Amino acid sequence: MGLFGIVTSKRMGDDPCFGKLVGERGIVSASVVKGRDARPQVTDAPLLQREQFTFVHEGAIDDIAVIRRRISPRRAFQITSKAHAESLFAYVLTHVDAGENTDAVLLRAVNDIASSGVRGDFTFLLAAGGSLYAYCAGSPIGLVVRSDSVLVSSETFTDELWRELSNGGLLRIDGGLAV
Repeated sequence: MGLFGIVTSKRMGDDPCFGKLVGERGIVSASVVKGRDARPQVTDAPLLQREQFTFVHEGAIDDIAVIRRRISPRRAFQITSKAHAESLFAYVLTHVDAGENTDAVLLRAVNDIASSGVRGDFTFLLAAGGSLYAYCAGSPIGLVVRSDSVLVSSETFTDELWRELSNGGLLRIDGGLAV
């Protein structure tokens, strides 16, 4: 399984890989599952949602307790499982709650992760308003820029040229397709 996100400026219903997931304009995150024939199948993923935020993370974090200690009481109360993804999402939202500018607070959050000394896979996608944020720290993420959409995925599944997001990189893709 892998992470997958798309930002599109038009209806993508005709695309055989992910059109059925996108529907109208917007952002969708899904899992990419590679089968025996090496053709990926894009399926609905279990997404975490809080308010206007949608989050996807499928990695493991070695010392999740360090991250959990940095979560605000409000966000800690929302955690319903021991899944690392839920704790990482609550941690990211703790930073979002503390600031007004999503770009700045996400940079602060990922810099805090990098300086914490905690090891693990922190790669995630976060949909916030009309933007999709991709953070790469652990599992690699690639992207394809098309004229009408931007694909972000941990699995390459088209014949197009995929550019890799550098480890430690944070990328914002706007609904207007600015990367």
